[in-house]
Amino acid sequence: MSDENKAAIEKCVSVAQGDTGGSSAMRKILLSMYNAAKWPLDVSEFRRLDAENARVAHMLLTRFMSNKLGDEIHTFIQNGESIFGGFWDTEEHDAMYRCTNDYSGEVRWNNYGREAMIYRFGVQSVEAFEAQLKEHAQA
Repeated sequence: MSDENKAAIEKCVSVAQGDTGGSSAMRKILLSMYNAAKWPLDVSEFRRLDAENARVAHMLLTRFMSNKLGDEIHTFIQNGESIFGGFWDTEEHDAMYRCTNDYSGEVRWNNYGREAMIYRFGVQSVEAFEAQLKEHAQA
């Protein structure tokens, strides 16, 4: 792996480990490279990054898509599986929160849409998903 690719991955992971809107955007971009079926990329996430981080993330995504990295994204960093698992857990929790109204159980669908949320949380129907949300809100 080139030094430039390694530096880009390290920069993106470092940003993703933060606690800002840009960090969340970077986690979603990295998760789309980690498991696109579960984390489809919403390109508007790039708008949540500052110019330099957007440039680095775009370069990394371009190299990933053209298969120039040569391996799975998480394998290039130490403890990558654990780090990306943490990103997954954080964003999944945030997605659950965003589709409820202050954990009241009142369903408010976010920009993922019903089908994507149902797929992401592995339930079989809208009704089952809404029941899961209400149970989560009461916890």
